[in-house]
Amino acid sequence: MLERIITTLLESQNSDGGWGSQRGKRSNTEATSLAVVALQALPDGAPADRRKHAIEWLVRQQNQDHSWPLNEIVKEGSWTTAL
Repeated sequence: MLERIITTLLESQNSDGGWGSQRGKRSNTEATSLAVVALQALPDGAPADRRKHAIEWLVRQQNQDHSWPLNEIVKEGSWTTAL
C-alpha cells in the first residue's frame, strides 16, 4: 500500500519540480512543501533528484521578505511560509 502511495506521489510531481493540489494542476507551495515533508519521512529515503527538484522550485518561489506565496500568480506571502 505504501509503495502505491509513494508511486502516485512521485508520478504527480509536475515537470517544474512542484506539486499541485491535484494531479496536473499548477504547482503551489502548500502541496509541494507537504510532498517534500512526506518524501523526507520515508524510511528508505526518497529519490534525491525528486526532492532536489522540488526544493529548487520552492527556493525560486520565495519572496524577497523570505515568505512564500501560494503560487506563481498570488505573490503575497501565505500561511504556507510556516511549512
